[in-house]
Amino acid sequence: RQAMTTLLTDWQGRGLQFGFDRFSNPRSCDVTAPVVQDAQLDTETTIINQLNTAEPGGSTPLYCAMTNFTSASYAPNFLDSTEGSSYLLVISDGGDYCGTGCVAGSGVDDPVLPHLGSLTRQLLDDHGVKTYAIGFGDSFQDDELTEIVNNGGTGRTTYFDAADGPALRAVFEEIAQSVVSCVYDLDDTPGAERSNVNLYFDDEVVGLDEGCANGGGWRWTDNDLLQTVEFCPGACARLQDGVSRISATFGCPTALII
Repeated sequence: RQAMTTLLTDWQGRGLQFGFDRFSNPRSCDVTAPVVQDAQLDTETTIINQLNTAEPGGSTPLYCAMTNFTSASYAPNFLDSTEGSSYLLVISDGGDYCGTGCVAGSGVDDPVLPHLGSLTRQLLDDHGVKTYAIGFGDSFQDDELTEIVNNGGTGRTTYFDAADGPALRAVFEEIAQSVVSCVYDLDDTPGAERSNVNLYFDDEVVGLDEGCANGGGWRWTDNDLLQTVEFCPGACARLQDGVSRISATFGCPTALII
């Protein structure tokens, strides 16, 4: 709870949409309840309140709970690819207790391992959802978490290992930074104005850096259309480390990095 509260507090107002879901409570394999909170802007305080009032404990219907997200109606904003890139952070010790039939204690008799990979790939292929796996606690079901992360589309081959609260906070921060995009489409603006555009991090101008030779500015990714910009590695790192607002102005000569 402390780790998630820290993440939500630190990233509040920085443009990420947060949602939240959890395994059923008390010890139940029922996953028919609606999502606790769909992904939206300005949900941080709501989720923190939900965390503080949730009862501890519960079963681990890992497969069945993830299956909910294959339905476009379960968390429609999260699953809407036009809203941006979506990432599912699965925090668990693995050890599915409910199997594919969502029945308590069936995890041993009805192992989910052969199905977790295809389920995770379905989320990626059908909805564009990339999945991270975080093992939390002092022991994990390695094979289940590994199967998730190997098919999650994030480029990782191992799950994050977070034995305690501080380690989990560090994992959250690493993931949050990595999902902030450094490529943006500019709003509809007459083409002539695009040769006189300036980009800003908060109120600080970021210079045009042709070919990212300097590394600290931005470049056009489409020199003919002038519709898409990419922040170079140094500027990208600044953006991922904590910029509240990106903006563009048109009409004045473009500031350059030389």
